[in-house]
Order: sequence, then structure tokens, then C-alpha cells
Amino acid sequence: MKICKKCQKEFDDNLTFCPFCNAENADKKLTYFERKQARDKDTQIILDKASIQNCDEEVAKEGSVASLDVLHVQNYKKAKLFSLIRLSASLLFAIACLVAAWIASSKDINANLKLAVILVAFLAIAVCASILISDIFAFLSLRKMSAEDFSLRKIYYSRGPLFRSKDDIYEIITNSECDECKSKMHLELKDDTLFLVCNVNRSHIYKIEKDAYVAYLKDKLSKKDNWVIISRGEKWNF
Repeated sequence: MKICKKCQKEFDDNLTFCPFCNAENADKKLTYFERKQARDKDTQIILDKASIQNCDEEVAKEGSVASLDVLHVQNYKKAKLFSLIRLSASLLFAIACLVAAWIASSKDINANLKLAVILVAFLAIAVCASILISDIFAFLSLRKMSAEDFSLRKIYYSRGPLFRSKDDIYEIITNSECDECKSKMHLELKDDTLFLVCNVNRSHIYKIEKDAYVAYLKDKLSKKDNWVIISRGEKWNF
């Protein structure tokens, strides 16, 4: 692990720029083109580590279902409704920004002001488009939950996998520590297999097959008194 020259935090040896403060940590002074290549390489490394790769599956050991916990997210119908409302609001706002840009372009006003209005409008449209894509994915994922008996869905990058049980949606989390380095772990999902991944060393990885976690979750949900389900209330943002 490298230690950042600026913020003193540890990060991956293969990265050139610190992911915490963005400081350059090269062994020599980089030219403009070398710096650009280094940033592209760092981006690819981060993207590769954001999802399970074939090499990760090959080294993964068998994990224990006992390391899984669950958060109550929200009522399914409310979650679906809120997702639809966000989707509609984003779409309407994008249309409003487009109309504002068209009106500004057709009006006889100061050229600089006209350009500023159009640029702001299209910037807002770009932001709305990003939100729209996320909301469409969330809405479709929620719909698929209603069509399947049991399935995990990774809707948001910063959240654990979600599943539906009767009229509610739950998030699977883990509070376990890595057996090898005692660091915290997080959950990732690939092809219905859950992976427990160490936050510090990605080679410390464990897998839990679908049959194992489905049986465990269904059994525990049928006996809620034996399993502490932490309620997130209505604050969970769909």
C-alpha cells in the first residue's frame, strides 16, 4: 500500500493519484501526457475494482451466511411510487430546461445573457439525464422484484443488494471483519452470488451461493424475533 504524500492516507500501490485528496504520488515529475495516461489508468483500475472479476471468483473462499445482516428499507409499494415520482419530476424538469433554452434562443436579449441561460439550461439537462438513467434503472429493478420469487438487485453503488419479502424491501449488509487482516468488509453481487470483500485487501474475498443465502434469509425473516432487523424508516432514498 502507498501512503499519500499530502493526506497521509493509505491507498492502492497501482494508483498514481490519491483517491482521497487527488494528490499526485508519482516517483518523478510527470509531463502533461504522462499525467493524463496515469489518470486514465487509475480510472480503469477503480472501475475494475468496483465489480467482481473472473480472477476474484477464482480465489474466493466459501463464506458464512452468519456474516449477513439485514436492514428494512421501505414498503414495496411506497418505494415503487417514490421511484416513479422521482422519474417523472426529473423528466419534467429536463423538459422545462429545454423549453427555457429554446425561449432564450428565440428572444432578442443580450447575447452574453442568452448564452449564459442556454449553457445553464443544457448543464441542468445533462444532470437530469444522469438522474433519469439512475431512476429508470431503479424503477425497472423494483418491477422485476415483483415478478420473481426471490432475487437480489444491486440498484445503487453505495448500497448493499436489495431483495423483496412480501410487502417490504430489505437491504443485505455485513458487519463482519476480514479473518486475515481484521479490516471491515463489504458486499458485492455477481450472477446471484454474494461476495464478501475486504475493504483493504481485495484478494481477501469470500463467496456465498444463492441457495445458501436464500434459505438463510427466508428462515430468519420467518422468525423475526431471532433476528434484529434495523428499520431505516422512510429516509431510505429511492
